[in-house]
This record gives sequence, structure tokens and C-alpha cells, in this order.
Amino acid sequence: MRLSRVLVLLVLVGITASAAMADGVDPTVVIRQTDPVPILITSPTQSFGIFAQGTAGNNGVVDIGIQNVSGFTLTSIAVTLIGLNDTLDFTAGSQDIEGSFPFLSSTRTVNGNGSITLTFFGLDEFHTGILSGACNEETNTDNDFDADDCTGPIYEIEIAGIPLGDIVSGAATVSAPEPGTLMLLSTGLVGLVALRKRRAALQS
Repeated sequence: MRLSRVLVLLVLVGITASAAMADGVDPTVVIRQTDPVPILITSPTQSFGIFAQGTAGNNGVVDIGIQNVSGFTLTSIAVTLIGLNDTLDFTAGSQDIEGSFPFLSSTRTVNGNGSITLTFFGLDEFHTGILSGACNEETNTDNDFDADDCTGPIYEIEIAGIPLGDIVSGAATVSAPEPGTLMLLSTGLVGLVALRKRRAALQS
């Protein structure tokens, strides 16, 4: 009889210990990619809408992902924005970090309707424009050509400092040199190289 009481006591102690351990289990932490599905750029002169709102959840910072699958390197992008319920003064952020931003320079234009256009442009060895990726027809089984079906770098347009409750609306337009412009540029570069060689030959 005493043995059975001891066994019951041990079982109760074990159950109590298990319950205490369950109360002290550490929560599981999962890391997930939560970036928005990028807008696909399929034309070297494409425009697309922009909408952003400053909320407590995003601390006034909204990222809009874009992925170039046009087959062209995009050499500039113009972003026109307006505050829908407030006058907001948009400016270009710092583009000083080499290799982190696709464009070297920017300009700012105030339009007649109060909107502001920021144009980003300029290429060099560190600023290569918005490079093109490609989409795979075979994986596009749902006919949506989303990020799962396309490869290549994803860029983002970051709008920071939106006041709480304010709404920003606008559009962005990308561009790439037309074939005729590329031909003229190439011809000019070839001409400059030939002129330089001729001068070097005359000097020696």
C-alpha cells in the first residue's frame, strides 16, 4: 500500500514539474521576408502609381519595391509626388554611398499644381542605373509574373518622413536611352577616341 502511494506521489510530482516547465518555455522566433512584392517594370518608358501613408506602424517610412525586367538598363527615374491632405516638401535623400544607389545625381522641380518631381540620373562605375533581370515563362503558371517568376535585382523607392496620418500620392516614370540616342552616343565616343589617337600620333 505504501509503495502505491509513493508511485502516485512521484507521478503527481512529475506532472506538476512538467506543467511548470511548460509555463517557462521560451517563445519561438521566426524570421520572415516581408518586403512588398515588387512592381515589375516591363517597358523602358513605363509609369506606375505611388501611394503611401504615414502611420504609427511604419513610422512614416514606406518602401515601394520595383524590379526591372524590360531588357534595358534604366538610366533615370522621375518621381512626382504630392501630399493629399497636407503640403509636403519632398526632397532627394542622400545618395552618397558608393554602390548602394543606382544613380549619381538628382534634380528637384516644383510643378504648377504643387506637386514635386524628383529626377534621379547619372551613371558611373559605382552607379549603374536600374539593371534588368528576366522573367521565366515556365514558372509563370498563374500568369501573374510576380517575384517568384522573375530574377534580377529588386530596387526600392523609399519615402521617409511622412507625417502621421498624411497621405502621399503620385507616379514614377522610368526611362532608358532610345536606340537612336545610343547610336549617336557610340558614334561620338568612337570619334573622340579617333581624335585622341590622331593627336597622340601628331605629337610623337
